[in-house]
Amino acid sequence: MAGNREEGPTRLPAGRHGLSREFVAESQRDRVLEAMAMACAEKGYATVTVADVTGRARVSRSTFYELFRDIEDCFLAAYDVIYGKFLTAALTAYQQDLEWPRRVRAGVEAMLEFMAAEPAFARMCMVEPLAAGPAAVERYLTAVNVIATMLDEGRSVYRDAEKAPASMPKAIVSGAALVIREQILRGETERLPELLPEILYPALVPFLGQGEALREAKAAGPFRPADELGAAV
Repeated sequence: MAGNREEGPTRLPAGRHGLSREFVAESQRDRVLEAMAMACAEKGYATVTVADVTGRARVSRSTFYELFRDIEDCFLAAYDVIYGKFLTAALTAYQQDLEWPRRVRAGVEAMLEFMAAEPAFARMCMVEPLAAGPAAVERYLTAVNVIATMLDEGRSVYRDAEKAPASMPKAIVSGAALVIREQILRGETERLPELLPEILYPALVPFLGQGEALREAKAAGPFRPADELGAAV
């Protein structure tokens, strides 16, 4: 998905351009998916229409319905593409040859930086699935489960952590997601990387203990001042 994020994706030249039908269809699909993400960021999924998407993507209504059944189908396809990029960034960072706490830090940092660089995609991943129906919620929960596996590995690395509830990693990820959503809803997506210390600390404390988890978190950066920890507006 590419193109000018403010003006909408770039349209292919009209007329005979020598491009295969498959290439044209794929390009149109990419533009529609990006337009879906941008429309959701601007209006929220509940109010997005086919016209909103086709206008941004610069494709016809008939082209939209050749590619997708309806708005929900389009949203789910866009979510899958965005989530794939998001997960690739996180897992690539996490799979470095580092000690486990540093791998967790690298994975969380990559996720926050990805979302900060792509505000519309961040909103689509973290906010809109909860308004887009059961299939979108299921995808969101799958994402939580996959990310939680990074923490679940700590149960095997640290012997005392084996006694912790099996659901603990999911609970930690869900809590971090709430903090991230608040930041997005406040319109401060670009500041998401600043959340790294306060997300990292609760992620590590069940495995490392308070003292070591605090040291790891502080090494990642300063905690936000208390007056910035307000609720989303």
